[in-house]
Amino acid sequence: MAHEKTILGSVHGRGRLVKSILPLMETYFKPEPTPADILLEDGDNLGINGLEGNVLHTPGHTPGSSCFVIQGGFAFVGDLISSNGKPHVQPYFAQDWSNIPISVKKLQAMKPHWVYPGHGSDPIDEESLQGL
Repeated sequence: MAHEKTILGSVHGRGRLVKSILPLMETYFKPEPTPADILLEDGDNLGINGLEGNVLHTPGHTPGSSCFVIQGGFAFVGDLISSNGKPHVQPYFAQDWSNIPISVKKLQAMKPHWVYPGHGSDPIDEESLQGL
């Protein structure tokens, strides 16, 4: 498989450091493209082993970024939101910064009780999510 370049889109803040060293890192680590096992669309029902939930397409960080909102009000949000320190919207990397606030509002409208971000060790409660 050919060596592919990682495209970060535009970066803010400390993300500039990562973008500047990424070509060097890719020389040594050589990431390989990984085909999707399953393709999901906005609103798809997950229905995995009796666990109900839906896909929520939340582009911005990447064009295909999505959250999974599971029965009982649990949302798994990947890189859209972080709980490193005070809960905050992902501040460093985005393919389309204009989509990030739209995606956050879409998630807030789902009113999950708990949000589990891709970065940070603590879940975020509904009140903190609404305050972003």
